[in-house]
Amino acid sequence: MTEPAQPCVNGVPTSAPVLPTSVSRLRPCGQRVVVKLVEDEVKTKNGVIVPSKRSESFNRLGRVLAVGNGWFQGKHSPMYARVGDICFFQLEQHQAINTAYMDKEHGLVFFLHDLDMIARLTEPSFDLEYFQVIGLWILVKVETRGLYPGSRIIVPQIENTTADLQTYTVIQIGSGVKLDVKVGDEISLARTRCNPIYLNRELYGWIEEKFIYGAMTNL
Repeated sequence: MTEPAQPCVNGVPTSAPVLPTSVSRLRPCGQRVVVKLVEDEVKTKNGVIVPSKRSESFNRLGRVLAVGNGWFQGKHSPMYARVGDICFFQLEQHQAINTAYMDKEHGLVFFLHDLDMIARLTEPSFDLEYFQVIGLWILVKVETRGLYPGSRIIVPQIENTTADLQTYTVIQIGSGVKLDVKVGDEISLARTRCNPIYLNRELYGWIEEKFIYGAMTNL
């Protein structure tokens, strides 16, 4: 008996519907962006894309082919990704299946939300020097000394224990982050809230703005 074909292999759909026109003639609506996978275009000598902790999501690199105007339900939001950017993003299994299309010119492309774009590479090299978080994301460095009890930022715990916490130092802050968080701040964060990535052969990670609850004062 022949096994059924897998709909998605390593975050890449095995088949996708064909667009009726080319991406160059198609304008994504609202806060959508059109992205083409470009892992083979990026040098990874000093950087490693760490597999996602969850089996249903995959860390990817893509080139932005088109962006929407930012308008959605009568409100305008700034678009952080730009046409031509090489962006780093996490692709969920269901996204890979439901947002993928075949384009005659570019091959497989994805229609994703602008806030799905975690960082842009200002040069096609996976290096901290060229890695720039955007949107609502924060880049942190993993500290090897473990939990630091005087951390300045309060974050939620997954479990009622400090064993799951790790200390991180804020390295970069996306332009959309409006919290009182500064570069150099130290945070105690549940390991499961931080997605790991190696840059310059050191362990970093990115976290979402919504996981930071507040700042402690008078430390």
